[in-house]
Amino acid sequence: MKNSTAKIGVLLAFLFWQPAVALAQSAPAPLKVAVCQLRNGANVSEADAAKLTKLVRARASRTLPAARYTVMTNGAIAAALPPGTNLTRKIDSVPRETTVARRIGAPAPSEVEVGRAIGADYMLTVDLLTYAAQLRVVLRAHDCKRGSFLGMETVKGKKLSSLDRAIENAADSLFKAVANHDVLPAIGLLPGAPQRVSVLDLHHDANVSDSAAAYLSDLVRGKAGQLLPSTQFTILTHEYTMALQPPSAGPGIGGADLGDGGAAPGAGASEPKKGRDYVVAGEIRSVAGQYSAVLNAHDKKGGGVLGERTVKSKDLLTLEKALPEAAESLFTLVKNQGN
Repeated sequence: MKNSTAKIGVLLAFLFWQPAVALAQSAPAPLKVAVCQLRNGANVSEADAAKLTKLVRARASRTLPAARYTVMTNGAIAAALPPGTNLTRKIDSVPRETTVARRIGAPAPSEVEVGRAIGADYMLTVDLLTYAAQLRVVLRAHDCKRGSFLGMETVKGKKLSSLDRAIENAADSLFKAVANHDVLPAIGLLPGAPQRVSVLDLHHDANVSDSAAAYLSDLVRGKAGQLLPSTQFTILTHEYTMALQPPSAGPGIGGADLGDGGAAPGAGASEPKKGRDYVVAGEIRSVAGQYSAVLNAHDKKGGGVLGERTVKSKDLLTLEKALPEAAESLFTLVKNQGN
């Protein structure tokens, strides 16, 4: 009797062990998430910059399920980076018009390219800059595999020491967006490839600094990430967008060529160039102490202009609030057109 019971126990253990092994063997490898070191455009101390990076990386570990995601350490990122890559170069140390070198400095490629080079599936970058004599912390999330911009969060304040809680909340929001984006392709809600949306950098005159125009451009791009469902639309990264511009074309309306020249950064030699379905372009002017911004949405498939929005403000802080509201109206048109 004892022998029979023992044999039954062994058989049951074997039966339960087999599917467990099969499940373990079929489970996908964890996705890698890279949080890059803060890019310090506000000249805060290295210690404060490192503390902020550590704060954001810690939120990744707390927000993303460990069974599905691996948050890369700073050492792992540094070890995997291509030689000479500098991820901490100031945001405004290279003019925006120099395309992919703008964010991370030559000879470093785009954020998506760096993410692919270090084996990351998702990349989050953090910029600290000054805007209208105040601090801005800008967090951006990218899908390295698809080369798409997932979203952006901005934290505003006058003193970095008072922003910890707001930065944590912003990071949590972006990492939740990463998790939600990760499951969408598997659901297969809509047939066909997502429509591609490109937000060009805002053209600006000499009275508007490069860093201010770059920040305002990111606010417009961030609205696209908020409003356009990732099941239907892919928001192209800044670097991808600039690579599609002919070499002679500048940013915004004044210098924009809405055609599709060049190849996507990070694309393999066999990957064909992919164009855009919608383009949003704009410009900022400052005349007699007044700011005027114009945004246009273009339907590349239909060959027409979907709409135009004009914003006027007395200062940069007012423009910072009004411009995203105008962008929201334009991206609503894009969303309705794409349905």
